[in-house]
Formats: sequence, C-alpha cells, structure tokens
Amino acid sequence: MKKLISIIAIFIFSQAAIFSQNCLPEGITFTTQEQIDNFQSSFPGCTQIEGGVKINGDDINNLNGLNIITSIGENLLIGTTINTWVNPLLTDLTGLENLTSIGDDLEISGNIALQSLEGLSGITSINGNFAIISNVDLPDLSGLNNLNSVDGYFTIGWNEGLHYLNGMENLANVGIGVEIVGNLELYNLSALSNLTSAGEFIEIWDNPVLNSIVGLENIDPNSIFDLSISLNPSLHNCAIQSICSFLLIADGYPADIYDNGTGCNTTEEVEQECSSCPTAGIVFSNQSEIDNFKFDYPFCYEINGNVIIKGNNIMQLDGLTVLTSIIGGLEIKDNPLLTDITGLEHLTEIGGDLLFVKNTKLTNLSGLINLGSIGGNLSIQQNDVLTELSGLENIDPGSIVDLKIVYNDSLSSCVIYSICDYLASPNGEIIISNNAEGCNDQSEIEEGCALLPCFPNGIVFSSQIEIDSFQNDFSNCFEIAGDVLIEGNDISNLDGFSVLTIINGNLKIMNNPQLNNIYGLYNLSVIGGDLSIINNDNLLNISGIENLEPGSILNLNISNNDVLSNCNTDAICNYLAMPNGSLFINNNFYGCNSYEEVAVGCGFCLPNGILFSNQAQIDSFQNDYPGCNVILGYVEISWNEDITNFDGLNNITTILGSFSIYSSQMLNDLSGLENLRYVNGSLRIKYNDVLKNLNGFNGLDSIGGRLEIFFNDSLLNFSGLENLKSINYGIEIFGNYALNNLTALSNLVSIGNSDLVMRSNSSLINLDGLGNIDPNSINYIDIYQNSSLSSCGVQSICGKLAGSNSYAYISDNAPGCDSRQEVESSCSNCPSNGITFNTQAEIDNFQTDYLFCETITGNVIIEGNDISNLDGLNFVSTIIGNLTISNNPLLKNMIGFEGLNSVDGNLLINNNAILDSLSGLENLISINGDLIIENNAILSDISGLNYIEPWTITDVTINGNTALSFCAIDMICGYLYSPNGEITISNNGLGCSNPEEVNVVCQASPCFPNGIEFNSQESLNHFKPYFAYCSIIDGDVLISGSEIDSLNALDSITAIAGHLIIGSYANYNSNLTNLEGLNNLTTVGRNLSLLKLTGLVDLTGLENLTTIGEDFDIYGSFILTNLYGLDNLISIGQNFKIQPSYSNYTLTSLSGINNLSSIGGNLWIK
Repeated sequence: MKKLISIIAIFIFSQAAIFSQNCLPEGITFTTQEQIDNFQSSFPGCTQIEGGVKINGDDINNLNGLNIITSIGENLLIGTTINTWVNPLLTDLTGLENLTSIGDDLEISGNIALQSLEGLSGITSINGNFAIISNVDLPDLSGLNNLNSVDGYFTIGWNEGLHYLNGMENLANVGIGVEIVGNLELYNLSALSNLTSAGEFIEIWDNPVLNSIVGLENIDPNSIFDLSISLNPSLHNCAIQSICSFLLIADGYPADIYDNGTGCNTTEEVEQECSSCPTAGIVFSNQSEIDNFKFDYPFCYEINGNVIIKGNNIMQLDGLTVLTSIIGGLEIKDNPLLTDITGLEHLTEIGGDLLFVKNTKLTNLSGLINLGSIGGNLSIQQNDVLTELSGLENIDPGSIVDLKIVYNDSLSSCVIYSICDYLASPNGEIIISNNAEGCNDQSEIEEGCALLPCFPNGIVFSSQIEIDSFQNDFSNCFEIAGDVLIEGNDISNLDGFSVLTIINGNLKIMNNPQLNNIYGLYNLSVIGGDLSIINNDNLLNISGIENLEPGSILNLNISNNDVLSNCNTDAICNYLAMPNGSLFINNNFYGCNSYEEVAVGCGFCLPNGILFSNQAQIDSFQNDYPGCNVILGYVEISWNEDITNFDGLNNITTILGSFSIYSSQMLNDLSGLENLRYVNGSLRIKYNDVLKNLNGFNGLDSIGGRLEIFFNDSLLNFSGLENLKSINYGIEIFGNYALNNLTALSNLVSIGNSDLVMRSNSSLINLDGLGNIDPNSINYIDIYQNSSLSSCGVQSICGKLAGSNSYAYISDNAPGCDSRQEVESSCSNCPSNGITFNTQAEIDNFQTDYLFCETITGNVIIEGNDISNLDGLNFVSTIIGNLTISNNPLLKNMIGFEGLNSVDGNLLINNNAILDSLSGLENLISINGDLIIENNAILSDISGLNYIEPWTITDVTINGNTALSFCAIDMICGYLYSPNGEITISNNGLGCSNPEEVNVVCQASPCFPNGIEFNSQESLNHFKPYFAYCSIIDGDVLISGSEIDSLNALDSITAIAGHLIIGSYANYNSNLTNLEGLNNLTTVGRNLSLLKLTGLVDLTGLENLTTIGEDFDIYGSFILTNLYGLDNLISIGQNFKIQPSYSNYTLTSLSGINNLSSIGGNLWIK
C-alpha cells in the first residue's frame, strides 16, 4: 500500500528522474564485489535494466548492492554457461529481493558455493528459459517459492547436492518442456505437485537415487508430446495419472522409457502398472460404454470372463481396438444399428463361445480377421443382411466345438477355410439351414469348399517324397493361397509341382544342397509375393520359371547359389527391366553373380551409361550397340547444337538409370523415343531453348525417380506424356516461361509420397492435368511465382490441402492461387440448394464430399436414426437458410457445430430423444428467424445458445422439453426484456414453464457470467434496448471494434465483476475520444485495460469509478495528456501501468488521480 502524493509531485517536477529508472540497454556484467557494491552510485536510479545481467566473479560474496533492481529486460545469468566452477564465495542471492521481472532467461549455473536461492522471492514468472545447472552444494530450490510460470524450458540438471525441489510448490505452467537430468542425490519431485502444464515434453534421466516422480501427476497429459524417462535405477513406479493418461492418448507421440528400476524399465511395464481390466467379464449396453472403454479400463488388453455387446444405440466397436484376448465367450447380439465389427482387429483369441445373434444391420465380420481360436461354439443366427463370413477364416477349426449358422436371410457365402476345414473334420454338432442359396445347408458349403485355393496358411516341403506325392495327396490343389517354402537336404527336383499355376504368397526355394533344377515349376504363372532362391549349392539354372508373370513378383532375391550361372529367363529379365520392389542378386557363379551380369545376359547394355553430344552418335547407336534396348546405366543428351531427333534410339524400351536431356539447342520435340516405356531413375529435361513439347515420350508409363522439367523457354505443353501414370519421387516444373498447360498429365495418378513443385512458370494459367494424382501420394506442395496461375483448385491439390498432413507453400501467383487460403476457397464445394443429412455417414463424409465448405446456401435438415454426432460439420460457419435438427434418437449434443456463427433463417431443434444439451453452438451469434426448441425429452441445458444476439431472433418457442428447468440465459433474458415477436414458453420443467417464471429468474440472476464482447458499434448500440436491466455484469466486458466511437449504450452498468477491456493490442481505435457512457460505473473487479485508443484525450466518463480489483493498464493512447475523469478512483488492487507509446509521449500530468490512495503492486510509467 502506497501513498501517491509524493509520486505525483515527483512526476510533475521531475519527469526525468522517473524515466531514469530504465537503464543499461546493453546490459551489464559483474565480475567483482566492488562493482556490485558501487552499482547504485555508478548508476543512480537504475532500477529497471533493459539488457541482460551476468554475475560471475571470484570475490563476489553478496548481491546487496543490487537491491534496488526491480526488473531485468533480458537474461539473468548467475554463474557460467561453460563447464567450470565459479562464484566461490557466493552462498545465497540475498540482495535481489526487489527483483520482480526477468524479460528472458534465468540461469543459475556452475556456482560452487551456492547453498540457497533466497533473494528471488519476488520472481513470479520467467518469460524465457529457467535453468538450475551444476550447483554443487545447492540442497533445494527454496527462495523461488513464488515462481508460478516459465514460458520456455524448465531445466534442473547436474546439481550434485540437490535432494529436493522444495521452492517449486507454486509452479503451475511450463511453456516448452521439463528437463530433470543428472542430479546425483535428487530423491523425489513432490514439490512440483501444482504443475499442470509441461509445455511439450518431459525428460527425466540419469538421476540415480530418484525413487518417485509423484508430483508430476497433475500435469495435463495433452500438454505432453514427448516423454523420456531413463537411467534412473531407483525409480520403480512411474504409473502416475499424468504418465498413464499420456501413454493412453499418445497416438504416435514418442515415449522412451528404459534403464530404470523394475516396474518402470520399459513402456510396457509402465502400461502394465497403469492397466485396469474387468475381472468378471463385462456387458456393453450402449455406445458410450464402448467409446469410453479404453479410458475406463486403461491398457486393458485381456478381459477375464464373458464379453456381451448388446445395445439399441451401439453403432460401432472402435473403442475396443485395444483388446487382444477374451478369457471367456464373446456375444454380439440384439444390436439394431451395428453394421460391422471394425474395432476388434487386434483380437486373437476367445476362450469360449462366439455368438452373432439378431444384429439386423450387420453386413460383415471382417473385423475379426486376426482371430485365431475360440475355444467353444460358433453360432451365427438371424443377422438379416449379413452376406458373408469373411473375417472368420483364420479361426483354428480345431477350436470350434459346435457350429450353428441359421436364419441369416442374405448369407450366401460361407466358404472360408475355417468353416471348410471344420466341416471336413467336425468336433461337434453342425446345424446349417435357412440361409441364402450357397450357404443354405452343409452340402452347398462343401461344394464351394472344393474350389478354394489350398493351404491358406502356406505349406513347407522339407523332403523329396513330400514333393513327389504332392499331386496324389492334394489332387485338386492347383492354387496355393499362402506361402510356399521348399527346404530339404534330399530335395533334388520339383517335378511334383507341375500342376501348380498360382502361389498367392511368397515362394522361397532355399537350403537345398541336392537341388539341380526347378523345371517342375514350368506351369507356374503367378506368385503374389517375393521370389527367393537362396543357398542351393548344386542349382545350375532357373529354367522352369520362364512363364512366371514378372509383374506378380514383389521382391527378388537370388543369392548364394554356388554354381548358378544362368539366370536370364524371360521372367527375370522382364522383372529387371521394370522391378516392383527390392532386388538382390549376388554370390552366385559368374553370369549370375550380380544384377549387372544378369542384365547383360538379358541383353541389357551400357552398364556405365552413355553420353550423346551430337546427332551422329544418336544415328549410329543401333549399329554401335546392336540389340541394345534396355540400358542398364544412365543416358545423358547434353550441350549440343545439332541434335534434332532421337530416331536412332527408337529401339530403347527401358533405361534403368537416369535420363537427362540438357541444353539441346535444336531440339523441337522428342520424336524417336516412342518405344521408351520405363525410366528407373529420374527424368530431367532442362535448358532446351526451342523445345516446344514432349512428343516422343508417348509410350512412357512410369518414372522410378523424379521428373524435373526446368528452363525450357519455348516449351508450350507436355504433349507426349499422356500415358505417364506414376512417378516415384515427385515432380518439379520450374522456369518454363512459355508453358501454358499441363493437360497431358491427366493420366498421372501417383508421385510416390513426394513433392509437387511448380515455380516460375509465368504463362501457366491452371493446373488442369494434375487432378487425378492421388492426394495421398503428395507429401508437400510448392506453388510459387507463377504470375499467370489463377486456378489451382484441382482435385489432387484440394484433397491434399484438406488432409491432416497438408504441408503447402503457395504464394506469389495470380489472384485465385496467390495463397493457400485462396486455393482452399476455390476448392470449396458447397451445397447451393440446401442439404439433408439422414445418416451419420453423410455427416462424417461431408468434408470429403464438400471440401472446405463453410457456407451452405439453402435449408439444412439433420434427421436420422443413426446420427450420433455432428463432428463432420465443424467447418460450417454460415447457413443461409433454416437449420432443422429433429428426430435424431441418438444425438446427445451439438458438438461439431463449434464453427457455426450465423443461421440466416429459423433454428428448429425438436424431437431428439436423448439430446441433453446444446453445447457446440456457443459461437452462434445470429439466426435472423425464429428460435424453436420443442419436445426434446431430456434436454436440460440450453446455455449453448447464450451468445445469440436477441435482436436477430423473430419468434421464440420453447415447448415440451420436460427436463428443461432453467431457461434464463442471457440471450433469452434479453429477448424477454425487448421481444421482437411472439413468445411461447410452456410445458417445460418447473422454472421454465412460462415466460413469467423465466423473467423472474432473469431479474434475480447476475448478467453475463461468461462475459460479453462488443466488436462493432451496432452490437454495442443494441445492448441498452435488450439489457438495460443489467446494472452488474458478472463476467468480462470486451469492447474491441476499431470503429466504435461511443459507449453511451452502457450507461446502465454500475459494476463489472471481471475484466473491462476497451480496445485491442491488434488494432488501433482513433474514433473513441472519451469514455462517456461509463459514467455510472463504480467498480471493475479485475483488470481495466485501455488499449490503443489513439483518439483518447482524457478519461472523461469514469468519474464514478472508485475501485479496480487488479491491474489498470493504459497502453498506446498517443494523445492522452492527463488523467482527468479518475477523480474518484481510490484503489488499484495490483499494478498501474501507463504506456502511451515508445515514440509519442504526450502525457504531461497525472492530474485526475489525486484521490488515489493505494496501489497493491507497482506504478509503471513508461
């Protein structure tokens, strides 16, 4: 508490003295005790140091000479940032008691004698980083007891004598991250129990005696993006609430937990300690129970007992994705809205019966694809629209006891391996009847089973007799569904496989020392995976697989076959010419000892590539290299002035290296390359001054590397690339000044999860031609300095921008494509005649069907039996028409409509059976029509409508909401005070059964407990007609509109319990010249802020203001000359700050605050 008479006198007679408080803009370094002792005489009146402060000296033993310093504008460093010990005589920080503000970092490091931080009690927040590092004798952090927040890093490291963090009890927020590392004697973190935000990461490592991290439990797990707990050998328990919750919701964010004590030695151990599972089974009777399962039972992977899923509103099982095992039965029955069982993909075993009964909308069972055993009966009954049993094929038939498949009207496909194998060798009773044709009885299924590919789980052949007897043992097996492994000491040939035509998995022929040929595979045409031929000591050649379709091979490995010298079969050669995956050929005999040797045997040529620098070299190519149509190395055509065509290269089909065409100054097109189908490396076309198009590349199908087309001054279009379908490493089109279209690329569908770059193509007007690229194959979009490019909203670009990982730089193009926002706007595709949502899927798909749609023109109707949420509508901000939300039996609230701020028509919410609140509509401010809320049986909260401006409402109807007993929200109260039309309030709960009841509550309730904002003169002018009864505002009042010129509409207000903020840091307001209209205001409960009111000359209008509860802040009022208007102001609870401007200082007098008797904090005049 301070008397201000003397302060005012000082201001009037000696402004210079006040401003001398700011000093040392370059900062100061103290290296001796004498400098500290003489500070006040060397820098008189220096209380606010603008720069940084460093304290590091061998004879410094106290800081008493610094006791006038109240703020430091930049860093405070006590000690050193290098690895050494300093300040050998400094034991505490007494002398800094008046320091209350540090503009940037506080670092206390390398102080060998420091035993206490006493002296820093005035510090409540740190704007930068906070670091306590390598202070040998510091036992705790006492002295910083008032520290509440750190905006940067919070680091406690390598303090050898630190036992506890006492002194941090009030720390609540850290802005970037928490690091506690290398503290040899730190026992626990309990002093951090008030910390609620960790910024982005937590690192706790190499603290050898740390035995508890209790104290971190209150950190919001959503504030953690990276967690590392390691090398703490005494730490056995990390399963505190914040850590458990982070691991539960981490969803890909890293967690490194290792080398701690048992129980906290791995992430899995911590999850196990955090886990909670039902012990006697569980029944799910509604969607909420499923959705909340992983939160109610964190890290529950295995349920002991039976699981029953039975509920009228259960639509999906995504909440059960964590389940891997059920030690009991699984019953899914009587779920009228369940369409599939997605969410059970991780379930691998069930210990009892598996039942699907009376799920009337269930169409498939594919969610159980990983289920391997059930341990009981399998029963599938009365699922009306179930068509097939795919998803159950991996169940071990030996684990099924009885099988019952009955009364599934649409079930026509039951032919899966588990069922077929069970029917061939049943373990119990079989009942199959009254299903659709194909699955109507056992015989129908068995007929289909005979046509199934054999061995879905693959097969291993380990002897010659197994191969020789294959056709007898499996007489109908021509197609194997799984992998085939051939590995045996006596296997010498594969003749027994002559009937095989298809292997749908991998084929591995390995470790067969007697095998000398593989002729028996001559009928094999397709494999669906890798081909591996490895370590077969006597295999001479691989003739026998010549009929294999090379496109069916994924990866190829031919290695360690000692005498194998001939690998150039058609299948292998064609695969080498266009591989589908990784390629590994080595350690065989000469001729097949490397990829290059096989390529030469296949007729491939030029392994070291070739450079063409004139037309003659091209014309003689086929004579110089007869039969050379697949070039193994690179091809470069560069720096020439006579090449006009590539006719001499017309036999080339494949280039396995890169293909570059540079600076060919006579080249008009690329004719002669029509047979080129594949370039495995990058294709680069650069600096060809007269090249007009790319005709000649008409056969090019794919590029294994990158497509780069740079600085071809005459290039008009990409004609010739019409058949290009895929590029593996992105596309860059740069500096082609005449290029006007890309339509030739219309068949391009993938650029390989890489970049799409369009730069400095000054004649390009649109991106038509790129629209068919899969957005998921685009990693990054760069569209820059294409001065004529005004249309970028093609499907691929729009789809990428709408995705979750949509990295894009779009700038300096023509209007329409000059920024990401402009492109998104052009991508916007909104309904123009309204839209009706009848299903949840339609809502979920809205953002995909209507990209970037913010404004819907026409009426919006939401009415559907399975609609449970509105999340898919969160982009919608405006509806130019009516909004009707009715007859949605599963809808609980309006969450999803958070972006909606305007409805230009009626708002009708009725007959939504479980709707209990209107939360989600908090940003809706106008409706320009009727408000109708009817017959929502359990609706109890309409506060989501609180921000609708009552003057935008015509009629109000609130009727038949029997659970609704409180309607006296600000919007309704304002409307009742000054109605614009008819009011019908009836048949609701007591308290909202008629307008009179509501009005009584309105008059007795505080106004605007959540605050009110005026962002225009119009909104402010409406206040008085609708809220003149509001003399006390219970929340904040924000007056932010830059055109506001009068506050007269607020003359009914006498007190504001929250903040009063007039103006904005973001915008200047030169129109408001006084504060008339606030004449009756006596009290502001929290801050009063006057921000950038550049037309304000004095404070006329505040004559009756007596009390400000917290700060009074005047900022950026350039022409304010005095404080007249504050004549009755007595008390300011905290700080009084006057900051007119850094360059325009016009305040010459504090006249007007003569009665101000107390300031709870600082007086700051800058």
